[in-house]
Amino acid sequence: MDIVSAELYWWRLAQGNSFPEEVSCLNRGRPLPSSSRLLGLSPVLDEFGVMRVKGRISEAAELLSWTKNPVILDRKHPYTVLLGRWYHEQANHYGMETVANNIRQRFCIMQLRTFVKSICSNCQVCKNFRAQPHIPEMAPLPDFRVTRYDRPFTVAGVDYFGPFKVIIGRRQERRYGCLFTCLSTRAIHIEVSESLTTDSAIMALRRFCSRRGNPTEIYSDNGTNFHGANNELRKALLDLDQSTIEAKMTNHGIKWNFIPPGSPHMGGCWER
Repeated sequence: MDIVSAELYWWRLAQGNSFPEEVSCLNRGRPLPSSSRLLGLSPVLDEFGVMRVKGRISEAAELLSWTKNPVILDRKHPYTVLLGRWYHEQANHYGMETVANNIRQRFCIMQLRTFVKSICSNCQVCKNFRAQPHIPEMAPLPDFRVTRYDRPFTVAGVDYFGPFKVIIGRRQERRYGCLFTCLSTRAIHIEVSESLTTDSAIMALRRFCSRRGNPTEIYSDNGTNFHGANNELRKALLDLDQSTIEAKMTNHGIKWNFIPPGSPHMGGCWER
């Protein structure tokens, strides 16, 4: 009962502040002035002195009494603003139509959509949901990433993945994938590597060069931090003799570039 009494008090207070002339006319049994904003709503006072809308659905048995005759409120009154915020929060910050429909069940607020739109647009939680993430400024691409007239795999990146278990005869062995990607066209070429030894890596590079031609530059991880590789693969890659591989490639006119340790983001072209 205390809540009901408080609601009745605030309704009468809000209506008295927003529509003093209309409340006075209804209390005296006089018609509303022609300039009244409530003229088209046919307002009436109930037994508690609250101004409600007089509609044509008063005989609808399925509807509740406050739905048949909703309370009239002004959208600019502070109580109405607090009420709209409460309905918006109770609806879990849903869209404007949901909040407007819930308010319409008990109250008649003129320009309801404009009112609900202002409530939703000023809600900080909704602002956080609608906020767009800041797009960081990206650095310019290296020159070998934007070449136009070089053949594919002129500049390539290489990485290992695996292992994969294969059946040879009656024994089970492990094989690794050696992935080459063109840094300008993003084409890929995959070779099967029997192991992670230096000789096996050189043979995979030779097969790649036989198919695609000799690249001018090759980029790869340093061997100490292959992103996404398991521990066994990471440990085995440490045994690769990078100096031997680099020397072999130099003889074929290929420049080998290793990215710094602990910086897998520099090898994003072949990591993703």
